[in-house]
Amino acid sequence: MADRLVIPVSLVAQAIESLRAWRTRTLTLTVGRRDTAHGRIWLAQSLGVGGPERGFRGFDVVSARARPPLTSRDPFENLHPIVGRLSVGDGPSRGRLWGDVFDFGVAGPLADITVVGPGMHRIDGASGIDPESSADPEGDRWSRTAAALGGPRAWRRLSRLTAAVIGVGRTGSVMADLLYRLGLSLVLVDADVVEPHNLAESALLGDADVGLPKAMAVAARLQSVVSDTGSTIECVQGRIQDPAAIELVRQADLVVSSVDNDAARLLAGTIACAHLALLIDVGTGIFLDERRGQAAFPERRMGADVRLVLPGDGCILCRGGLTDFQGAVEQLTWRSEPSASGDTTQARKRAGSLRSLNEMAAALAVRLLEDLVTRRVDRSVWAHVAFAEDGAASVSYPLAGESVAGPRSCRLCARAGFGEQAL
Repeated sequence: MADRLVIPVSLVAQAIESLRAWRTRTLTLTVGRRDTAHGRIWLAQSLGVGGPERGFRGFDVVSARARPPLTSRDPFENLHPIVGRLSVGDGPSRGRLWGDVFDFGVAGPLADITVVGPGMHRIDGASGIDPESSADPEGDRWSRTAAALGGPRAWRRLSRLTAAVIGVGRTGSVMADLLYRLGLSLVLVDADVVEPHNLAESALLGDADVGLPKAMAVAARLQSVVSDTGSTIECVQGRIQDPAAIELVRQADLVVSSVDNDAARLLAGTIACAHLALLIDVGTGIFLDERRGQAAFPERRMGADVRLVLPGDGCILCRGGLTDFQGAVEQLTWRSEPSASGDTTQARKRAGSLRSLNEMAAALAVRLLEDLVTRRVDRSVWAHVAFAEDGAASVSYPLAGESVAGPRSCRLCARAGFGEQAL
């Protein structure tokens, strides 16, 4: 049974800055805990001075020039609020992180420390470094991809991620295709079956898939064209609200929301925030007004929104929000079914779908992910794509340079790292 720590890069930076300023003070990283079949996952919540508050667990955070020796503690350590130690490298060891956890008085190293943010590093708790291989990618499949990303190490950091794609319809199937071909493992969640009107804009699907569960049909097609890569695909035929879906989604490194209703979008964002996962939210829309413009060419509004949200740098609510937050909350609370046409009046006004727009939005989302892993993106990004009446495309960034609400004023950020308790 292994212990892992998941921590946003913003908390690591805060710890480094605080330890340099207050070398004689004790820092405590408050953590949540999630038990899995493979061991315990500790979710970093907040960093403070002194011990954790009553009812919370924490890791001591110390500065070290070399890995501190393992030391035993009180044999009733499981009753103590301090459950581990995070050592931040200093001097010649700057850039390293070591982690130990106490279990009934016996100290042992963390299996790994996942630092969520630029680089997406997964550090070995005993050595303090990311043991990513410098060897070439297996075979020639990803050699050009690795070269474009800057080398095999960047590609390996990207390909070892697991992405949960919520909604594998017109946009979600494109996202699944792009991510799986990069080498990522997938979790696919969708309650629908393939219908004839899905075939034109969805990636991969064909006539033989009509009537099959959408997630399973997409998975079968992907595995038939990309095989023997070591990547896995798990499917859930159901809504994200279903316990089986939540169980798989909360284990992912990346949650991709490509849904058409705000209730599912809110729950996907909540799971990502609560379990310190990256969130990519993708939405596209085409709206026509037959009453304005020329009869043959009605006035059109067309565009896409792509949000990459990093734990510790906002959430889906303070990085753009939702069209109908209250309606989403009521739907989740009352467990009501979304309407057949999607979410609220906005969905009913939509004028179909274009694969060209869906693929543009999905490609932009994956590009942001690639740049995050190669450290070119270092914070949450909201990109808004719009098309003018003359067909000219533009990309704007509505919140560029703006600070987020933060845990003190954002109801969802305040639950970051709380795991199931946040739900």
